[in-house]
Amino acid sequence: MKNFIIFAVLAALLGGCAILRPAKSDKEFKFYDGNKTMIYKFVGEDLYENGRNLGAYSIYRNNIRTIAVDGAGRSYGNNYRSALNAKRMKFYHFDDGGAMIFSVWHKDGICSVYNAGRYVNFDFISNTFKDGDWLYADGKISKSDDEGIIQNGASKELGVYKTSDISKLIQDKKMDRAVKISVTSVYLRGYAKAMKTRKLDDFCK
Repeated sequence: MKNFIIFAVLAALLGGCAILRPAKSDKEFKFYDGNKTMIYKFVGEDLYENGRNLGAYSIYRNNIRTIAVDGAGRSYGNNYRSALNAKRMKFYHFDDGGAMIFSVWHKDGICSVYNAGRYVNFDFISNTFKDGDWLYADGKISKSDDEGIIQNGASKELGVYKTSDISKLIQDKKMDRAVKISVTSVYLRGYAKAMKTRKLDDFCK
């Protein structure tokens, strides 16, 4: 449940907030992406991912560092609306307590597909730095579907799972795992809704 608190906070940060000039205070974070540990460094006004410069980031209130990067590696800071024709976007959000990386993509262009009411693909991975908790999900979301479709999930506690596993777990009387996945799935659908209304709807205006 500790994850739920920090990720709810991160979701709130995706709304409109005042943008500040990046402070020149270097920070380094270890981020587990579900397969391996990545090193993110904020050096001056730039964010580095395993030594690769992703570009200049922006700072929101409460010292939230954020950057958007398209599939070609171009960074947009908070000016990501200029990437309307992108086929893939990745949004990074960091604070001192945790981080979230949200990706969305479609081969025919994110916004043209999304604005037509069709589904685009997404995934996200979140970390809390103090205890090493992490949470992953992927699926599809559309402009007309508030909660989207969560297809796969994973967490430090539950390992890898599919949301379709719940019925079989109940049949096999593995109720504890079934309940945990069900509760997590409810949360993830709420998070997908927040991403839709606070990120995709804004991005694809």
